[in-house]
This record gives sequence, C-alpha cells and structure tokens, in this order.
Amino acid sequence: MNRRMSLPGGLNSCERIRPERPRNPIQKLIWSPNSQFQIDQIGILENEGSNPRMALRRLLRLYEGRQFREAAAFLMKLPQYTLKTALPDIPVDLLIETLPHSLTLLEALYCRLVELNVTDTKILRVEQVLWKVVQLLSNNQDHTRPKIWCKLLMSLNRLSPNTKNILTSRKKAIERAVEGLGKHGLVPSSLEGSTNSMNSNLVPLPVVLREQLEARIEAYKLAVHKLESFGKNTGVHKVDQGVQAASHQRQLSLKYSEVQQRLIDNQSLLNTLEKAGNPYNLESLLVELKRRIEHDKEALRQWTALRKSIGLAGTKNPTLAANLLKFSKGCSLTLQLICDEGSSVEKVGPVRS
Repeated sequence: MNRRMSLPGGLNSCERIRPERPRNPIQKLIWSPNSQFQIDQIGILENEGSNPRMALRRLLRLYEGRQFREAAAFLMKLPQYTLKTALPDIPVDLLIETLPHSLTLLEALYCRLVELNVTDTKILRVEQVLWKVVQLLSNNQDHTRPKIWCKLLMSLNRLSPNTKNILTSRKKAIERAVEGLGKHGLVPSSLEGSTNSMNSNLVPLPVVLREQLEARIEAYKLAVHKLESFGKNTGVHKVDQGVQAASHQRQLSLKYSEVQQRLIDNQSLLNTLEKAGNPYNLESLLVELKRRIEHDKEALRQWTALRKSIGLAGTKNPTLAANLLKFSKGCSLTLQLICDEGSSVEKVGPVRS
C-alpha cells in the first residue's frame, strides 16, 4: 500500500502505461483511414499496397498458414500496379497443387488476371488448372459440389476462349482410345479343319495368323524343293538357269519336250503355292494386326498425356479403360459447367444493362 501511494506524479497502478506488445499485422487492426483499407478483417497497409515485395510476402504468409479466404480478400484489394509487378513471383503451381483447399484464392487470382488482361501463358497456366479441375471432378461422387468450380472455370474460359475446344478434343480422343481398346475381338477363320468347333468359325486373331502361317510354311518348303528340282529332268545346269536361260534367243530355241517340262514344273509350283491359301487372307489379317497396334498405341498415348497433364505419379499400372472413361466423364462435367454458367451469364446480362 505504501508503495502504491509513493508513485510519482500521483499516478496509481491503473493509470500506468505499459508498452504494447509486437503483434502480427494480420491480427492487428489499425483504423487510420489514410494508412489502411479494411475488408473481411484483412487490411492492406500503405507500404504493402505500394510495395510488391511486401505484398507478396504477406500473401505467402497467408497461404502458408492455410488462410486461403484471407489471402483471397487481400489479393482482391491489391492495387493493379502492385499485383502486376508481383505476378511472376506468385507460386501458381503450388496453389494448383493444393486444390480444392485453395479454390477461393485461385478464384480471386484468376479474377484479377481477367481484370488485368494478362496473356503470359507462364503466369496463366490455364491448362494446368483445367486438368486439375477435371481430375477432381472425375473423382467426385457428390453431384451437388461441382458447382463450386463454376467461377474459376468461367475465369479460365475468359482468359483462354479455346478452353471448350481443348476439353472437347481431349474428350473425343479419350473416347476413341477406349473404343479402340475393345476392338480386339474374334476374326473369321477361312481355313478348313480349324481347331475350333463346327458351330462357329470365329477365333482369336493370333490363332488365325498361326493357321495361315503354318499352312504357308509347309507349302513354301515344298515350293522351294520344287524350285531346286527345276531343270534336273532336262539336264539343265544351274549356270544355264541364269540370265542366259531367260534370254529371248534361248526361249525361241526351246524344244517341244523342254516347253512341256517347263509347263509341268510351273503348274506344279502354282498348285503347291495355292495350297497355302489366298494371299489376300494373310494380307487382311496383317492389316487388322496393324490396326490393333495403332489402337493400343493411342490408348497408351492418351494415358501418358493425362499423367503428364495431371501428375499421376503414383498410378503405375491402372485399369486403362476404366480410368480413361473416368477422365472422359470429368471432361463432360467440366464442359457442362462452363456452358451452364455461360448461358446463365447471357441471361442475366440484358437485365443488368
């Protein structure tokens, strides 16, 4: 009591002024109208509004603290010249990776990009955002939540009017790839004595190719044997079977027996080769084999492109058709959201005017 009464100047303990503790400027509200703007409890200090480096630091602090709504409000209030200067240093790829949690922040960012009319593709990263949204929509089982992506998708569509064409072309390519995966069915077998049942002559393509090749192997071996025996009956040596034997003068000097033997040899060779079957059958089978190879190449190409676009590093051996169809549905849903939002904007537009 004596100590309280002995305070200088007649001040008691309630009137003592203590120094204010240093606080985080995000939590500290300064109500001076010349130094701060206030929105959603997030203000912009005067030096943050004019200094791109300080503005970027605060934005990153909010992002690292997972204060995405506060970061979005801060981003929306930044002056244009400050935001335009800080844009190249904003880690857009990190914002995309943290979707859907950073959706509010990305909406604000792309809304400002539309406002600033930014055209630099390194900053926009439209396709990277687009395929991330497609991936999230393809994995989403809730049919009511996709509407949360409308605002971001409309901003992407304004920044890149080719967005619909990108989605449509990729969707068609994926559907063609899935359709090609199913075109590896049975083919008709035209050989007699097929190993399959009498009720059906449809067999797998490798079986038909094997039958055709085995028949040709036997026929070709016999044909080679006949070719080697040519000229033995007439006593013609191998040296005479070259260019001299095929000369016009040699052909005109052949005797009756020689012409007759040549006819017999050629007819026998033709009969042997015809036993191998119609060459068109093997050719058509090879065409079918090439077509199937191209279908498989396209399916693998589409999946590789999707993995690069979305970054599916952990999916090494997926069920190809099921995963491709899932992304195709994601493309369809994304297109539907863009079209629905665009039509609603067109309807509201005349009323606002």
